[in-house]
Amino acid sequence: MLESGRDELVAIVSPEHPWAGRESVLAREFEGQPLVLYDRQSQITDLTLRFLFEEGVFPRLAAEIDHLEALKDVVRAGLGAAVIPRWAARREFAAGALVAVRLGPRGLRRVWGLLYSDGPQLSATLRGMVALFAAALPKRLAQTR
Repeated sequence: MLESGRDELVAIVSPEHPWAGRESVLAREFEGQPLVLYDRQSQITDLTLRFLFEEGVFPRLAAEIDHLEALKDVVRAGLGAAVIPRWAARREFAAGALVAVRLGPRGLRRVWGLLYSDGPQLSATLRGMVALFAAALPKRLAQTR
């Protein structure tokens, strides 16, 4: 079985960053901007680089970090911008520790899926968890604020 949803990827910056007051940022504005990449093997990085490369922008990589909390700490310290799912930094946005900036005029969205085998080998507990995730995740991850 497959359950799927969508979420938005956003640029995150420190509150002191020049983009902090912006609604959105264009790909070309990443030119020369230090970029902190999330795990190179992730869909987030694939979509981020495609967003930039399609506009002819070759980012200046400041770091590549495969731990989301560490990535947010590096951005909070002002060492560059990063791209992550909006939902992944809700607490930091609410606290004013990080700022989200939409990518492009319409935003950058991704599709994700939860794939599982719906057979008798699933325990009642696992079936319950899958049902909970399938019902809750699409709504929670699609929230923009």
